[in-house]
Amino acid sequence: MAPRLARDCLARLEYLLEKAKAGELDRFAVRVFNADGTWSDVIMGGTPEWQEEQRRILNSTDD
Repeated sequence: MAPRLARDCLARLEYLLEKAKAGELDRFAVRVFNADGTWSDVIMGGTPEWQEEQRRILNSTDD
């Protein structure tokens, strides 16, 4: 990963962490892409129905 992109990613993650610590986030859904080409979905919080909907949304982007 290019240094600037790495800094930008880290800054965004730190921002989200601070929002979570402040109680400003109550759910989270993101797809994490690894350097080796693999990915994983992280879905936390919300209702089981909300989590399932996020899984559907993330999986609909699979190509």
